[in-house]
Amino acid sequence: MRFSTDEIKPFYEVRQNLSKAIDEVERDGGEVVIAKHGKPVAALLSAAGLYRYREVDRLMVQLLDVLAQRTNLEPAISDEQIAAIVEQVRSANEHTRKQ
Repeated sequence: MRFSTDEIKPFYEVRQNLSKAIDEVERDGGEVVIAKHGKPVAALLSAAGLYRYREVDRLMVQLLDVLAQRTNLEPAISDEQIAAIVEQVRSANEHTRKQ
């Protein structure tokens, strides 16, 4: 994954302006990628953003499980179940972007 140069900040800069960086991610809902020696090593993001990533990850695992079962021709998996999971993923994305 590549990051834009606007997202990447040197560690020393983030450390000196941590309060400002926290305010920025909280206000904008974005992320700050922290680099050491020019290499991205960590990220600062809002709690809402972290929740969104975790929720989307959970839903993707669930969706992959459903699709795997569907591939194995298990009739218990319906199109409605798949559509419901897809809708949950969309909803999780929209909800956290509005915050």
